[in-house]
Amino acid sequence: MRAMLAAAAMLGTAQAWSSGAVSCALLQTKQARQTPAFHYEPQQMWNLDADGGPWRVAGSELLFPSHGETEVSHLSGGRLEVWRPLQRWRLDLALPATQNRSHPGKNPALLPLPERLSDAFPEGRWLAAGRAGWMRCPGMEDFAAGQAEYMMNTYCSGSYAAVLDKDFRVLARSKIAVEGDDRTEGAVMDLRLFAHSSGRILVSFQAYCQLELTHAFLAELHLDVGPRFLRAWLRSSELQRLKDCRKDTAKKNPGFLESQGRTYILDRVYPTTAGVLDEIVHHESHNLTTRNGELHVQTTCLHTEPKLVSAAAPTSPWRNCRGQQGPVRLHNGPSPVWLKDRQVFLGLGHLRRGRREAAPGYFLPHHYTHQFFLLAGTPPFGLLAVTTEFCFSSRQDEEDCESIQFASSLLLEGDSLLIGLGVQDCESFVHRFDLHYVLGRLINVSG
Repeated sequence: MRAMLAAAAMLGTAQAWSSGAVSCALLQTKQARQTPAFHYEPQQMWNLDADGGPWRVAGSELLFPSHGETEVSHLSGGRLEVWRPLQRWRLDLALPATQNRSHPGKNPALLPLPERLSDAFPEGRWLAAGRAGWMRCPGMEDFAAGQAEYMMNTYCSGSYAAVLDKDFRVLARSKIAVEGDDRTEGAVMDLRLFAHSSGRILVSFQAYCQLELTHAFLAELHLDVGPRFLRAWLRSSELQRLKDCRKDTAKKNPGFLESQGRTYILDRVYPTTAGVLDEIVHHESHNLTTRNGELHVQTTCLHTEPKLVSAAAPTSPWRNCRGQQGPVRLHNGPSPVWLKDRQVFLGLGHLRRGRREAAPGYFLPHHYTHQFFLLAGTPPFGLLAVTTEFCFSSRQDEEDCESIQFASSLLLEGDSLLIGLGVQDCESFVHRFDLHYVLGRLINVSG
């Protein structure tokens, strides 16, 4: 935590973004180099079923060490599986790094290109956002873990927006600034995009650089385009910090839902908790620490009924699930997609497995697993079904998975699902899966 405070103090040395300095925000594809592909060593993979490896599958159970002991994950009678995509693209935003290098960006969010951008980008197909910072990229260990420079690279690197063509190649990109207050340089991290029916692009993000480790922020993404350029920004006056109305519990993985003309914020997958965005109480002003003092941000107060059900409860799909850092529950990932034919929402969440000591006394999950889930199409959006746990097949080893994977985007395209995936806090990929394959793997839990 001391290192994070030091990194926050160093915000004064960061280059401020100015809304008038358009040339600083416009980065063209022809000026960016393609980032070399990274190679992950065996210890950065899971080595599933490998002799003597840290992870192995025994029958229907996933065995792995936690706190020096072997614990068991046994969910819904299934076993951990490696899911292989029909297609895979490496998403390379070629973001600036030290020593005149570039890195691909991580935790990508994707939307179909808004119609209003099509004249400026006739070849454009996608609007993307990706997080900068290369803390886990092999061969880019410029700073030792715990150093202020390392923490700046990890928590204060910001995010970029980009227009992509049909093959996910970058046509233009822009760092996402917070207009109206340049003190928040680098604050927008792990951005997730949602195309609202009104035409607005709603976002949630984390402000790690301001020491907001567990509370997400909501805003609207604004875009300006011209011939071959893109500018993307948030307005400081529109920022909203999401919190519990009654207590200061974590609100880190919200999703957006639209149902019956209303917009909801999905807080928990089970028991499903969602609040109407338009009716959420603006509770208080929150002081956000920035490099030049305090920025007053509106707090959005979300009621979180019903209470969280214990993982041991007979009704919980995770009643036999152990070996996760913190409470055993499915964390929401990107906003769920609407399946019109079935009148339900399909989502994708993650479980945080094991733990590793990232700094003395500071622990992070050792690895992640994923599950698709199905929610009822109308409030209270009850949980209907889940898949068993799985991981996404690695580009380097089709039979294995990277230990750190984060699904940050989910799109429905015809009978396909497109998933934006961050790998090892370093790379970004887009995976295509067959929708009917995913639906066929769901297990009913509504009874």
